[in-house]
Amino acid sequence: MHVRGKACLGIAPVETSADPLCNVTVVLPHDEHAPAQGAHALMRSALQRFETRDLSHLIRDDVAILASGPFDWPVRRTAFDGALLAGDAAGYFDPFTGQGIYQALAGAELLGEHAAHMLLQPATRARDRRWYMQRQRALVAPARRVQHVVDFVCARPRLAARVFRALAQTPPLAARLVAVTGDMRPVRDLLSPLLLARLLAASLTNQGQ
Repeated sequence: MHVRGKACLGIAPVETSADPLCNVTVVLPHDEHAPAQGAHALMRSALQRFETRDLSHLIRDDVAILASGPFDWPVRRTAFDGALLAGDAAGYFDPFTGQGIYQALAGAELLGEHAAHMLLQPATRARDRRWYMQRQRALVAPARRVQHVVDFVCARPRLAARVFRALAQTPPLAARLVAVTGDMRPVRDLLSPLLLARLLAASLTNQGQ
């Protein structure tokens, strides 16, 4: 994963060989429109922003460019008469922060539990819908807070550069952050005063760099 301004580049190996095949994904702000030349020109222009990973030469005119979005659309309700939402339908998770697959699976477990009860107890469906929404919000709330912090930092290049350098100098906190965004540890594990103090000290050291 690479960040440049408000753009994010993801490179995922599909197969390893002498001539490896990769999937390249670029995430851009929703208000950034394709130039008159079309999607290929937009993709080349976006890839040229990443100076250490300029892959623009790989975007030939015969390469298919698939686009979708916008994804980050606010979800106000996750339960309706006849439908319960889970996964990305219940709220988008930025792939840079991970967590989307875990939230989809955990949400599916929660949905299955409530859907079965609602089918067997029609008289209490309205109450069960409210209960599902409350539990679903409680499930995603900690991960959302982490996502918002990561989004805030990554959208500000100077701040992101300082934080990334500080994380590189604070391996325990970097490992903790990866574990939390990988859903291996709870969000509260990021709130260790000692680790946060180390990150702050490293950030202040790098402020003038």
